[in-house]
Amino acid sequence: MGAGKNKAHRKKRISKHVLESQKNKIEQSSNDIISSSTTHDNTHDEQSTDNQAISSSKKQKKIKNHIKDPKEAHTYLSTWKHRSTGDNVWRFNKNTQSWLVRHMYDVDKIPKNIFEIMILYLDDLKGASRERVHDDAVRRAVQYKNWEKKKNENKKEEKGEEDDKDKSNNDNNADDVKGDDDDETIWNSLSDKDKRKQYKRARKVIDVLKSE
Repeated sequence: MGAGKNKAHRKKRISKHVLESQKNKIEQSSNDIISSSTTHDNTHDEQSTDNQAISSSKKQKKIKNHIKDPKEAHTYLSTWKHRSTGDNVWRFNKNTQSWLVRHMYDVDKIPKNIFEIMILYLDDLKGASRERVHDDAVRRAVQYKNWEKKKNENKKEEKGEEDDKDKSNNDNNADDVKGDDDDETIWNSLSDKDKRKQYKRARKVIDVLKSE
C-alpha cells in the first residue's frame, strides 16, 4: 500500500516537472517572438531614417544644383526684361533672385551685360529686400574706399611720409565696415582691378536704390 502511494507521488512530481518545462519553453518561444518583432521594428525604423536622410540629401543637392549654373540666372533676368513683349512667361523665383544678389559683384558669374539688366531688376525691389541690398552696396563701397586710402598711405610710409596717428584712425575705420569671414576672404583674394570693378558696381547699385 505504501509502495503504491510513493509511486503515485513520484508520478505527480514528474508531471509537475514536465508541466514546468513546457511552460518555460512556451515563455521562451514567446520572448523570442517579441525579440524578433522588436528587432524587425528597429531595423525598419533605421531603414526609414536612412531613407529620409538620403531623400533630404538629394533634395539639398537638387536645390544647390538648381542655382549653380549662372546661365540659368542670366536667362531669368533676360526673360524678366522682355516679360511684356517676349513669348516666354517670366515667373518670380526667390532662389534665383537670392543667387543673383549674392553673386552680382562677381564679374566671372555676372558679366557686364547681365549686370546692366540686374540694375534694372533691382530698381523693382521693395521694402526690406531693397534696404538690405542697398546697405550691402554701401558697405562694399566704404570697404573699397578705406582699402584704397590705406593702400595710398602704405605707399607714403615707404617714403617716410606717413603720420602714425592718421594710420591708426584709418585702421579703425576699416574694421568698422568688415563683412562676414567669407566676404573678407574673397575680398582679400581679389586683384586691385577686380576690387575696383566691385566698387563701381556697388556705386551703381547705391545710385539706383537710393530712393524708391
